Amino acid sequence: MSRKQSGKLVRGNRKYDAERKRDERAVRRAIAKDRKNRPQGDDEGAEFISFTNQLQALGLKLREVPGDGNCLFRALGDQLEGHSRGHLRLRQETVQYMQAHRHDFEPFVEDDVPFTQHLANLSQPGTFAGNDAIVAFARSQQLRVVIHQLNAPLWEINGSEKPVCRELHIAYRYGDHYDSVRPIGDNSESPTQLRIEALNRSRGQGESGGRQGDRKNVPPCPLPEEDDLILHCLEPHSPAGQGESCCQLECSDSKSSEEGVVSQRPKISNRQRKEHQRLEKKRRQEERHRQKVLQSRAPQDQNQNLSEPVTLVPALSTLSI
Repeated sequence: MSRKQSGKLVRGNRKYDAERKRDERAVRRAIAKDRKNRPQGDDEGAEFISFTNQLQALGLKLREVPGDGNCLFRALGDQLEGHSRGHLRLRQETVQYMQAHRHDFEPFVEDDVPFTQHLANLSQPGTFAGNDAIVAFARSQQLRVVIHQLNAPLWEINGSEKPVCRELHIAYRYGDHYDSVRPIGDNSESPTQLRIEALNRSRGQGESGGRQGDRKNVPPCPLPEEDDLILHCLEPHSPAGQGESCCQLECSDSKSSEEGVVSQRPKISNRQRKEHQRLEKKRRQEERHRQKVLQSRAPQDQNQNLSEPVTLVPALSTLSI
């Protein structure tokens, strides 16, 4: 790299850092202004404390965003990208999706507002976005949006038909404001990796699977039934492991016959032994290939970066849309 190119790179990094710091200062000022202008009654203060305690019980916390009308897309952007600076772009992408799928959203427009006018209003910065925008965002991004509310079950807005997909967790407070939800201690600018774990399905696995926070990876895919059947027919029926040699198995059989135990396993010919070794080698190759496919397919099909630790969010019940 030449000095000229390195100089451009340094200046580019400085420019990005300056923009990021300006945005962070603007967000802090907006949050402070919103807190100042919002009435601080006893009921609201108690609600905030109760909400904080509710999230802490799940190992989560609020990351507040300004109440400037862009709070929904700021919260979703913080979950998706690790920061809220791209909220205007996410708003426009959501409006474009609603426009392209008009038949799905037009029947739900309220207040007798024409659909084109509704989208025109929603495309303007600072316009409050509601449930239709959350559904459109989830479908356009092919993920699930989970909404936390005080003393209420979790709401799941499913935007993907896949059983496992990425989840974005946001909080709905005061009846008109959204915040981002993050694990306790997470102050980074990294995208979140949260996933609901239904307690009624996981309690039976708790004893064998270790602690709840340790189960971070997707369980391996089981072997096909045909492979299991072939191996079961060819492998010797003895307590010895698969790694033992055929000579050791024959010795164990002779020892069993000396003790008066009749062995039901026929002797293995050289041809059967080679066939067994070939199938065993094939099984190991297929298992290695299967693990590689799972690792390469997970970030694309499930929208999950499995190299990052996934925080499981326990939930007794959820409501899905």
